[in-house]
Amino acid sequence: KNTAVKLENIKAATDVKLVVYNEDGDEVTSGITVEWLRMDNTSYANGAELKNVLVGTELQARVTLGSTLLQSYSIPKVMKYTISDTQEACVLNLEKIKTVSVSGQIVDEIGAIAGASVLLEQSINGNTVRKTVITDKEGKFTVEAAMMAGTLTVSASGYAKETIAFDSLKEDENKGEILLTKLDGIDISLKANYTASVKSGEDKNAQSFYSWDNCNISIYNKTTGESVYYTERQSNVLVLTEGVSTGDEIVVKVSSMNNDFVPAEVTVTINEDGYAEGTLELKQRAYMEITCEESS
Repeated sequence: KNTAVKLENIKAATDVKLVVYNEDGDEVTSGITVEWLRMDNTSYANGAELKNVLVGTELQARVTLGSTLLQSYSIPKVMKYTISDTQEACVLNLEKIKTVSVSGQIVDEIGAIAGASVLLEQSINGNTVRKTVITDKEGKFTVEAAMMAGTLTVSASGYAKETIAFDSLKEDENKGEILLTKLDGIDISLKANYTASVKSGEDKNAQSFYSWDNCNISIYNKTTGESVYYTERQSNVLVLTEGVSTGDEIVVKVSSMNNDFVPAEVTVTINEDGYAEGTLELKQRAYMEITCEESS
């Protein structure tokens, strides 16, 4: 016996795509990740594209910005969408964090300081963003900053660092003259050759080393038998204001904060100009490469 069954309100299924644009209308979907949620906030799916979603389904999109977008755009709110078979895509337009121009001039008691380093640090969306600019021949600088709190740290060879904190910024912020104080001390300039660990049979080639910020540095005055503490460190230059005299033999020991290389040391002698330089031979710690194969 044949029975007729009448089905009503059968919903069609459609594909769903979330497309993200920046303020210029350029698509930046590749720079985000998205989690789709049901209206009760339970997880539905992940990814910018969904297949076979019933028309009329209500979903929420929680978008996470990648590291590059995080530096320039506000974190999007959770967006709500009702899926339609006539809708080409779900669209999200990012909101750019407002930025301003910060300027100033770096000087000492005599005049402008050319070639000084100005480091801007701000916490944006929970990530520390750093920008560095160098002053021109008149000691002037300009850097683009988000309109929020942060710090400016100024450094120059032979001068004490100066840090300026600010809670907010206004349009075209000018910090005026920033005065640096000369350091009267002894300078030790360090250089380093870095040799990476290689596989057996491969050539070991030394290369220049630049990651001084990831180093622990200790100083020992071999002549006086006492430890010495540097007043200032500007990249690879140590400034000592006490505990050292011309003619002293100084031992500088360097180790890696992340255990990348074997600790090394160099001994230097302070010359009549209150200066010394030395070269360290840094060797990357050996590592093992293990390959596993499935046996039959």
